[in-house]
Formats: sequence, C-alpha cells, structure tokens
Amino acid sequence: MLLEDGTAHAFTLLGAPDIIRRNIHEYFSKERDAYGRLIRGINGDYDGTLDFLILGKEAQGLGIGKNLWLALKAYFLETGAKAIYLYSDTDCNFGFYESQGFRRKREMETTFVFEGTPYVTNQFLYEYHLSQEGEESTATGSLSF
Repeated sequence: MLLEDGTAHAFTLLGAPDIIRRNIHEYFSKERDAYGRLIRGINGDYDGTLDFLILGKEAQGLGIGKNLWLALKAYFLETGAKAIYLYSDTDCNFGFYESQGFRRKREMETTFVFEGTPYVTNQFLYEYHLSQEGEESTATGSLSF
C-alpha cells in the first residue's frame, strides 16, 4: 500500500503526553526554520518546488519513486519551469534525489533535544535545473546558524 491513513496516528498524537507533543512541535518548528534559512535570498531562482515525495520501505527499490519523479519532471517541463528545488534531511532517503540528478545547494545542521537527549540532523536544499540537463552545478555551500 502506497498511501496510509494517518488518522490513527493523529489521534495517538492528540492523546500523547504534553512532553511528547512539545518535542514534536519543537522538531517541526526547528525544521521549518532551517528550511526557511536555506532558501533565504535564493527562492526567486526557482520556478517550482517538489514538496513531498515519500514511499514506504516496502515500495523502495522497485522503480516507483523514479517513475513518480519522471512524471513530475515531465509536468515541470510542460509548464516551462527551468529550475526547481526541494528540501530533504538526514532522516530521509536524500540519496534518491542525488541519484536522479538533483544537486545539493545548501545544508545546515540542527540539534533537537528530546527528553534531555540531543538529536542532530542535517537539512538540505536540493536544486534541479530542467533547462540545463547534463550540466554540472558547482554552486554549493553550508550555512551556520
């Protein structure tokens, strides 16, 4: 199954202890802030974004993600987009995007504290130039905050 009903998860979170809900809120707030910092100053360079592409473990490696990306790429080309971006992080299979020709433009490290234990993750901004397929992008950088 490619799409799971998240209703049960939502109700579980609503009934979770305050500390769990605060940890989840902190995680998503910091992640959103990190992504905002990564795109700051360059968001006008892109015609579109790939917001969310996720497959369950059982669907990975079967060509499904690649076929979805190829369909999205065709859509972006039809709409005249020249460059798109996406966000990813070390909790995701970001290597998939690299294997499809996305270039890591920026990255930053973020530390979350869950129940007193630090959790470090890296957030990435990837770009894909539809108008320059085959050309190498050399503009990459790291951000420190």
